[in-house]
Amino acid sequence: MWSPDSIAGKSVYLDANVLIYAFESTLPPFGRLSPLVDVFKSFEAEKSWARTSLLTRAEVLVHPLRHKNEALLNLYSTLLAGNTFIAIDAISAAIVNRAAKLRADGGLRLADAVHLASALESGCDGFLTADKRLLAYGSQQIDVFPLDELTKS
Repeated sequence: MWSPDSIAGKSVYLDANVLIYAFESTLPPFGRLSPLVDVFKSFEAEKSWARTSLLTRAEVLVHPLRHKNEALLNLYSTLLAGNTFIAIDAISAAIVNRAAKLRADGGLRLADAVHLASALESGCDGFLTADKRLLAYGSQQIDVFPLDELTKS
């Protein structure tokens, strides 16, 4: 288990699924009372720092585009424009090479490998994800924070 206090002073990479749960899920424990709200408040207050990659933008825009959900499309477009509390990293050759190595060594899917490589290449301390398969990649280089183990501070 971990709490929003666990990421204080850390740079944390946000997997695309975290944003989808934060803004699209109505299932408990998500919604206005979710501990995820406290995580985002920590980023907004600069107690910790959020990063993600352009791949996240590509992933989260699919649903609102498909369903013509202008409000959600505008939310994601604004949040992931690179001028909010979430830093957006381009996908570089170094990220692609590291993702290929992660896939070769561990059989990750391409998107997961690119997300993890982005987090590592940008020097993130942590990786926040809802994907349990990525727990195995927690190491001395990066802490993996599983979304379903998040509790209130």
